Amino acid sequence: MAISFTYEIMNDSIHITSEGFDESLDDVKNYLKNIIDICERNKILKVLCDERKLEYRLNTLDTYKLAEYISGNVPLTEKIALVADRKYSGDIQFYENTAFNRGLTINIFYDIKEASDWLEGNK
Repeated sequence: MAISFTYEIMNDSIHITSEGFDESLDDVKNYLKNIIDICERNKILKVLCDERKLEYRLNTLDTYKLAEYISGNVPLTEKIALVADRKYSGDIQFYENTAFNRGLTINIFYDIKEASDWLEGNK
């Protein structure tokens, strides 16, 4: 199953819940483009993305390209909290470092409460 997601807007943040798996780099870019469009339309500054039910299948080069893509295409976002399944910690840490080094304020979590607290400035 390709990536699917639902979302809920809460004040100045959006909470995304994703599931499925990434079929290709283009599939993930499309997923992110949809989220970026929602944020732009609603002037959302903070994103909590719960990807614990999302299976990461991209190789290292595509993960790098994805981090470059997201860093260059998120004009309004102030903070992104990404909650992942711990079994993808190596891939997701690489993604976080690459995106962060390109100016994106992103932090990876494995606990939804910790992610929410960080996003709202409680940590």
